[in-house]
Amino acid sequence: MNPDSKHKPRLSRRGKRANNNEPSSARVEAAPPVKAGFFKILQVDHVGIEVSDLKRAEQFYVGLLGMDVCMRLADQLLLQCGPQRIALFENRARRPGGTAQLKDPRGKSHHAFLVSKDELWQSKKLFEERRVPFHDPIDWGDHHCLYFLDPDENLLELVHAPVGMPPSALPPSPYPLPRKGGEGKKKRPV
Repeated sequence: MNPDSKHKPRLSRRGKRANNNEPSSARVEAAPPVKAGFFKILQVDHVGIEVSDLKRAEQFYVGLLGMDVCMRLADQLLLQCGPQRIALFENRARRPGGTAQLKDPRGKSHHAFLVSKDELWQSKKLFEERRVPFHDPIDWGDHHCLYFLDPDENLLELVHAPVGMPPSALPPSPYPLPRKGGEGKKKRPV
């Protein structure tokens, strides 16, 4: 068939092309190229996570996961996580995500945090001790990961750097890290 043709191949009732026994899904046409956008995104500045109790979430994200507080507002907490930031937004009406998402967490919306391979394996024991719901580590071939839930049952993931990409290879943050023990607003370029 001519690739420039506007006519699609005729399909039989079984989803086979009428002319041969090749499944219709076996032939995939390439999508037209996407034009470059107006913006050139430099990196992710922060992601937002909704929580029902900001103080409880702070104990988890700072006390257990080791993030640093950058800024504190009445209903928000901005945390430093390596070169990126995590914004926790309090929504007392938020409903938990449910522990069923741990049955097979692959392909579900989540936030992933890069850790060393040793920390990944140690996290399983720590999560058992702290009663943090988690899925057993998954082997992706070039790396392992472990999915778990925060106190509001947001799906999160710990992943170690894939082969050939050590954590030191990540781009540096354009924003300074918070001062030791210092909290408060940081001025960022506009």
